Amino acid sequence: MRKSRFNGTFLSAAHGLLLLFALLSGPLSADAATLTASFNRESLVVGQPAVLSVTFEGGTPGAPPAVPQLEGAQAYFNGQSTQWRSVNGVATVTQSFNYYVQPLRAGELRVPSITATVDGQQVTSQPIVIKVLSAEEAQSAEQQALSRLAWVEVELPETEAYLGEVVPALIKVYATAAEQLQLHQFKAEGFTLGKAQNTLQSREVINNQAYHVVTFHMPIAARKIGRLPVGPAECTLNVQVPVDGRTRTDPFAQLDMFGRYQVRPMRITSEVEHLNVLPLPTNNVPTHFNGAVGQFAMNVTAGPTNLAAGDPITFKVEIQATGTLDDLRLPEQTGWREFKTYPATAQIMHKDPLGMAGVKVFEQVVVPNHAEIRELPPFLFSYFDPDAGEYRTLTRPAIALNIRPNAAQSAQPTFASGSQPPQQAPPEPPREDIAHIEPRLGAMATGSVVWIRQPWFYVAQLVPIGAWLGALLWRRRQQALARDPRLLRRRQVDQLVQTGLKELRLLADRGETAAFYETTLRLLKEQLGERLDLPGVSITESVIDERLRPLGMPDDLRQRLHGLFQTCNHARYAGQQSAADLGHSLAELESLLAALRKLPSA
Repeated sequence: MRKSRFNGTFLSAAHGLLLLFALLSGPLSADAATLTASFNRESLVVGQPAVLSVTFEGGTPGAPPAVPQLEGAQAYFNGQSTQWRSVNGVATVTQSFNYYVQPLRAGELRVPSITATVDGQQVTSQPIVIKVLSAEEAQSAEQQALSRLAWVEVELPETEAYLGEVVPALIKVYATAAEQLQLHQFKAEGFTLGKAQNTLQSREVINNQAYHVVTFHMPIAARKIGRLPVGPAECTLNVQVPVDGRTRTDPFAQLDMFGRYQVRPMRITSEVEHLNVLPLPTNNVPTHFNGAVGQFAMNVTAGPTNLAAGDPITFKVEIQATGTLDDLRLPEQTGWREFKTYPATAQIMHKDPLGMAGVKVFEQVVVPNHAEIRELPPFLFSYFDPDAGEYRTLTRPAIALNIRPNAAQSAQPTFASGSQPPQQAPPEPPREDIAHIEPRLGAMATGSVVWIRQPWFYVAQLVPIGAWLGALLWRRRQQALARDPRLLRRRQVDQLVQTGLKELRLLADRGETAAFYETTLRLLKEQLGERLDLPGVSITESVIDERLRPLGMPDDLRQRLHGLFQTCNHARYAGQQSAADLGHSLAELESLLAALRKLPSA
């Protein structure tokens, strides 16, 4: 009590000094005093307190104004503040009285007019009607607010493309503050996808809010014609949501002086865009065209060019491409019938990180069939240019060859007249292909001890069986929990209560009153919600009489619950508690939780 008296005396002295400073700084405004009442948010949530500010401007009352009885809500006085400002030498004093208002049911909350007396003059505020959301409605509103913290878009540089043309799609992620951003999935049915690259990071201001923008480049190439969907793109990230455990629900509310925030994981999905894919023209299609689409350049070399008939020639084609390289292959050359050709090998050397431009090198071994060949025929490569909308053909001239006869291909020998051709040698006798079997096996080596004769071998066979039975029992238990959500929630709440009680003991030892009663009220709501099959956030003091009386709860136990609810609210919003009070509240909570667990479920 001495501490409370000192605080009140100190605040009164501070207010007096502030008014004296205002008087000395300049004349006070001569306008009539005004009274306004307002909440610190646009809507309220059942069970979550909000701040109602009653503000006087142009004068101060002698005592805090009385807030009328609110239907469907509880109100607690939480202190006052004074603000002084001077405009053009005229001083104005504004005094605010703050009340915590906790709604008890969804719908509309009406705050009647508040009347007070200032310097002998009666002033009245306007009545307030504010919407109160249920837990489900608040969760939906919170999801909408979170969607303004981060989202993803898919952008296409054009609305039309040809079949096989590479289109650089952009995946842009907007976030106020993001961590661990990952492109989880990108769907594009009917397209060949390249490798996504995070190549750009920037900042943009949208609706007076600064966003970090991360851009992924994704090259895509259509495999079929028609109007094809591009997307959606799906990303995962962690966003920073400003919080204040007692008053804040709007993620865009201003941070408090300590800059506290909560990291929350999010999965964001973009809208689906569409790309109109056009077929390739059917007129004037070159003979050597095999599906290449883009812009290409070509260089051809061959060697050796001075060789004997039957020796191989390495034919090398280097194609510089702006387009897809994976499906690029050498066209068949109809003028190479006098050469024996072998399958070509290919190697891709990308120049850009997106894989949209690079070099593909083909090497093919060809062998001339005879010595009369004088050149490698011209090499032709045809492709479709999507920018020009027409087919083009690259041609490299013939390469001269000097092919000499093979020395092994000599003429048949001749014999002089009267000479006899050499006689053939008699055939060799057949060999004995079957070797003689050894009549003796030799010395036998003694083998190691046989495992199957050891006792531990049979024990080891029981290990996998035991592991299989353990996994089977664990899976049966998980299936049973999945079929019985009430049982699963009961176990989760029991674990939450055990952890929370340990935390309460630590908070009581440290004397952290506000955090202690926050945790106490949360545990009590979760236990009541499990018994009544209701969300914990929707539990208020009114359910004690509305829901627990039909379950047969004794009157004395319900009165104790009322008392603990009021103790928590009073401690959170109206003042300090001693260490002895914390210990008593902890013992009372443990007793009530044990009694609630014995009640039948609703």
